This record gives sequence, C-alpha cells and structure tokens, in this order.
Amino acid sequence: MPEIINITIDDSIPDKKGKQEIKIKEYATTPLEDSQFVHFFDGDDWDIDEIVIKDFHKDKKGKGEEPDEFHFDLSGFDDDFTVDIDGEFDFDCFIIQNATSFEEDGGVYTIEYIGSDGESHTVEIDPGDACMVINPPCLTPATLVSTPSGMKRAQDLKVGDLVETLDSGPQPICWIQKRRLVFSVGEVNFKPILIQKGALGPRKPLNDLYLSPQHRVLLDGPVVRRKCGASEVLVPAKALTDWKGIRNTPGKTSVEYVTVMFKTHQIIFAEGVEVESYLPRPYAAQFLTKKATAELEEMFPEVLSEKAADVYPAVRPILTTQQAQLLAKAEDHMSLSNSE
Repeated sequence: MPEIINITIDDSIPDKKGKQEIKIKEYATTPLEDSQFVHFFDGDDWDIDEIVIKDFHKDKKGKGEEPDEFHFDLSGFDDDFTVDIDGEFDFDCFIIQNATSFEEDGGVYTIEYIGSDGESHTVEIDPGDACMVINPPCLTPATLVSTPSGMKRAQDLKVGDLVETLDSGPQPICWIQKRRLVFSVGEVNFKPILIQKGALGPRKPLNDLYLSPQHRVLLDGPVVRRKCGASEVLVPAKALTDWKGIRNTPGKTSVEYVTVMFKTHQIIFAEGVEVESYLPRPYAAQFLTKKATAELEEMFPEVLSEKAADVYPAVRPILTTQQAQLLAKAEDHMSLSNSE
C-alpha cells in the first residue's frame, strides 16, 4: 500500500531563494522507491507563494521506482500560489480537486478556484513530466457491464471486447485505462458516488452501482424535455446525490477506476443503468500519462485538441453539475432513459 503523507503548507517550511522547498524524503517513513501519496493542506497565511516539491524518488533515472501522487483539494486553500516539481517521472501524478476552471499553456496549468474564504484564487502548476488528474469519468472494477455474451465485470474487459450500446448495438472497445486512487482522511471529491440497487427504478441498477463523481448518467423525462429542449441529457453522477438512494461514499479509503472508450462516444449499460463511455476532450490529458495520451492521439488525431468536439462529438447534450442540480430540484419527476 502507498504511504499517505499529510503536509500543511505554512511559514514553517524552509525558504530557499524565495521558494518554499518541500522535501518529501523528510516526511516519508517508507523507502522513497515505494509510492508516497502526498496530500497538501493550507496552513496560516504564507509570506512566500512559490512551492517546490522535490526529493521524492531515490533513483534519479526512475529505475525500480513506484509512482507518487500529489493531492491538492483547493476548497481548503485561500491563497494565490505556484507549484513546481523537481525530479518527477511520467508515472507520477498531480490530483487537483475543486478547480472551477483552468488553462494550459506550454505545459503550465493556470487553475482558478473558489477558496475557503469564498473568494476567487489562482494556482499555477508546472507538473513537468507528471500527469494531472481532473475528475475522469470511470467505472469501478466490479461493475457489471452488458455485452453480447452476458454481463462482464469492468475489470475483466479488454480492448477488442464487444459491449452493448444503446444506439449502435455491440461495439468493440478500442481503449481502456485503469488507475488506483488512495484517499486521505476527509477527502471526498474523488470518492465514488453510490447509486443503490433500485434507486433509479425497478432493477435500476441491478446491484449497487459505484461511479466516479464526473461519470455521466443518461436522464429523460418531462422536466428534461421542457427545460433542456432535448429528450435526453447526460448529467454527472455527483449532481444526483440529493436523490433518495444516491450518496457520496466518505468511508472509502481507496478505489480503482476503469475508463472505457469506443470509436465514438456511446451510452453503455452499467448494472442496467445507461451511462456514458469515455469522452475525450483537451482536458483529458490532465489525468493521463504521456504514454496513454500518445496512444489516444495516435488512434484519434486531434481528439485532444480544440477540434475535439468536431472529431469526437458527445452522443447526447451534457449538463454541468450546477445545471443538473437545478434540474433535479424541479417538482416534476425525472427518470432514467427507458426506465420502467
């Protein structure tokens, strides 16, 4: 298991040439070649607003090293600051939570967020060769997915397997990504959303269904048609937690997520519930390794560019979390597509 390290950023961190240097080796209690998952927290006001993360690998060439992760839950911060990293590899990763928007320029990410003081702030992160995670839509390994040969667990699916889709019948998987996340105490934003058995109608889902917070679910109903001008829309699972039988899972300490992609965006059946397949967009590279990004770009040129919406369009209109929450508060009843 990875070692969980909690670091509070304040003026007690040494200042070197106008930067606060955070040396992970001074906090780690396990060998540096093992995985360290580092969670950063905001302490008192800082006199210095530039952070450098370093000394977290033993071998400078990466030989025999396990991946490290660097977690920032921005909802707990209230500063404008920058983060640099020294000595990273492409299997390391930043995981950023509660960003309201971001831009990437030359590999540097400028991220806007609403801080604990209710004000808008900016953090600039240069991850180097490390990847950036921004809420990928994923299934959990035990989720049963409908295929022409019956239900299969998501963890058992592989490239080339046929999966039943709502619009196009059986379609072959062209790409799969798996990633394990370990959570610190109090962290909730990447923990899966639980949709309890039958919460969305008879046999929907067939069993308890766990989705990543940003994984979109297909909704229809009179409110959708009246307020959205479409018969069906896709909404993030985290927008449905006010519904009976749908909730966060604060007790989860870790999760493995499985991302499945087809040649076109599809609606698939997870535990009998209509959910989306992976929809690549320019921000998709934020949570992929360089190897995975290269694989996607080789299969689908321009799929991670500003032309993504044209070359790989969404199969249904997509609502933001805020739009979906407003929709869910309407008095009329909504349902999942094809619910009984």
